[in-house]
Amino acid sequence: MKKFIDALSGSKKDVLKTYLFVDSSTSSEYLVLRKSTETFSFNKKNGDPSTTKPGDLVIKNPQTLSYENPTGIDASIKALFDVIWIEADHSSDDEVNFKSSGTIGKIIANLSASFSQSKEYQNFHSAHTTAFKKLNSTIAPQLNTGLDKILDQQYGKGISTKVNFHFPSPKDLISNASLLVNDGVETELDEKGHGLQRSVALALIQYQASLKPASPSSNTPVVTQPVFYLIDEPEVYLHPSAQHSLRDSLQKLSLQSQVVLTTHSPYIFDQYNNVRDTLILLGKQLTGSNKIVSVTDITNNLSSNPTTAEISYVAYQIPTFEFFNQLFDKITVKSTKTAVKDVDNYIASNANITPSHSLYYQTSFGNTTYTTLPTAIRNTYHHSSSNTSQYTTEQLTACIDCLISLL
Repeated sequence: MKKFIDALSGSKKDVLKTYLFVDSSTSSEYLVLRKSTETFSFNKKNGDPSTTKPGDLVIKNPQTLSYENPTGIDASIKALFDVIWIEADHSSDDEVNFKSSGTIGKIIANLSASFSQSKEYQNFHSAHTTAFKKLNSTIAPQLNTGLDKILDQQYGKGISTKVNFHFPSPKDLISNASLLVNDGVETELDEKGHGLQRSVALALIQYQASLKPASPSSNTPVVTQPVFYLIDEPEVYLHPSAQHSLRDSLQKLSLQSQVVLTTHSPYIFDQYNNVRDTLILLGKQLTGSNKIVSVTDITNNLSSNPTTAEISYVAYQIPTFEFFNQLFDKITVKSTKTAVKDVDNYIASNANITPSHSLYYQTSFGNTTYTTLPTAIRNTYHHSSSNTSQYTTEQLTACIDCLISLL
């Protein structure tokens, strides 16, 4: 982290250096940032008390351990990395804004980072300089003389002006772009529906994910500044198959940038891998009369490549027979048994299921009698044509929990 800060200009560097934490075990350095609706009290450098506002980007002070919002912190942090934030309820103006603050504008600016180094841009720069040379040598002096004369009469002696025609930066050129979309009628994107606007923003991210890193001499767009993608409910407006396509692109993008998603859809992370990914479960809990947000890291609660059924249970507490059946198959393998009755005995013995146990459920199928509820549910679904028994969601949940504990 320190080497990145050292590369910044003086004022930005000075602001950030005072907030560096040092991990004594690894000697690594890091910053602690936070953005939330909470407010934090802290003392300014001159000792005056101050309070942050809801939504402020705050930074933790390693000496006082308080969160602060010192002057210049926003500009300093933005110099370190860029954040592309696509909210579920983003306004259309934000979506299609090609300025640096807009979602599409940020993405296109990153895709065009090598533009200023290209031969075409340098030729354009040279042609522009030649074309505007006359403006700076003739028109600008005339304008300066006229302004100076009026100022001399109205304001006082000793005031002079100088007009200089500047060459536009790559950022200025990009911000003048517009995006036309033809969905039967060609118009600018801001005239389309919100769903299409958001889909275009996500499509640009997918396009960026498809790009391969290139050498500085190549004209292939390269992201030169670290970028963090924060995407709220990427599944909105998308069919499950389209969610899979977006999921694959975001996985590619995560190899070169940090990608953070909030989602309710199992299709977005059903290729989750607990070595590569981190899964955080957010929920609300009642503490007295107050509701607080609970944050639970369930990264290691899922298998390395979980099924949608497993995700639905672990992340959303939705029990399905598909997940139960997967667990029952794993118990069959673990028990080294092949006959269902033998697996039933294995579950009864290892889970200590006796007639007084809540999962004791004596059923008969053919000439065989079984003693556990997991086996009864298994037989119900595997032989539905000859068994009409129904089991509750609570019973299915209890059986899933039992099999997980045995595994």
